[in-house]
Parts: sequence; structure tokens; C-alpha cells
Amino acid sequence: MARQERQNGWCVYYLKKRNKIQRIGKGPYYHSEDDMLAYLENRYGKRRYWTNFSYVGPFYNEEDAYDVEDEAIERYKRGHGGKLPPYNRARGGGGGRSEY
Repeated sequence: MARQERQNGWCVYYLKKRNKIQRIGKGPYYHSEDDMLAYLENRYGKRRYWTNFSYVGPFYNEEDAYDVEDEAIERYKRGHGGKLPPYNRARGGGGGRSEY
């Protein structure tokens, strides 16, 4: 694999399995989808509980990315009876903020 390009701000990503969200998170933004995939596979393993992903960004301020992540998690919870995405519970979610 080619050397990963440098991070260009922050993004909010959605790990999915059969297009159902499994995890919402914040991380580095890469212009290349291959580099983003390499980052996610390095962080979460080679698709144990996810098969595809999407992401939004870049956000040049990390706090902006936190805000978007928080809103995405809240929107998910509103549509799923107040429950977090399945794998946000396991790793903390919300950028490590205590309420998640």
C-alpha cells in the first residue's frame, strides 16, 4: 500500500454493515478514500463488524467535528428509541466524552 497522505483536518465517519450504521465517530480527514479506509481498518480492524463506510468533512476545527458527531449520534438515537449505535457503546463514542 502507498504511504498514507497527511491528515487534512477532521471528519465524521459512519461505519456500516448492510448500510445500517454500526458506529459514528470523529477522526482525521483524508482526501483519498483508500487512505480513509486504511485509517479505519487500522483503528477498528479489517471490517469485523462493518462492511462499508461514509464520511463527511473536512472540518478544520476539531470542535466543529465534535459538534457534527454529537448531532449525528443524537439524530441516530432519536430514530432508534434512544439507543446508541451498537459499537459506540463498546468504544465510548462522542470522541471520548463522558456522556457516551
